[in-house]
Amino acid sequence: MSLINPTPGELLDRKTILRLKIEVGRRQKLGVAHFEEELRLIDAALSDWLQKDADASRQLFAEGEKGLAEVNQKLWHAEDEVRGTPTTDKNRLAELAKLIPELNDHRAALVQRVNGLFRVAQAEKIYR
Repeated sequence: MSLINPTPGELLDRKTILRLKIEVGRRQKLGVAHFEEELRLIDAALSDWLQKDADASRQLFAEGEKGLAEVNQKLWHAEDEVRGTPTTDKNRLAELAKLIPELNDHRAALVQRVNGLFRVAQAEKIYR
């Protein structure tokens, strides 16, 4: 994500991640004010994108948000599972090692789809 000019897909992706962090932080009774402030800034930036581009489908935007929330939730759980899996369970770790990049690829495709609603073309994933 570019710090100066993030795309709408990057903003929406970050928004869904912040919601997860806020939810978990509150459950664990941790401070989440900095996440909530960032979320407010992201919501304002997304509002600007939506106002600038009245042609962008709100329904497809909402579907992108839902998809990103789901894939980021799965990533969160998979990464937690990696942290909690003993190194002796090599089969499960191998499964998770395959799952996480697949989820990240799906996430990147969703970011691109959201960007496409605003006619923003920017590569998300580059492989060697």
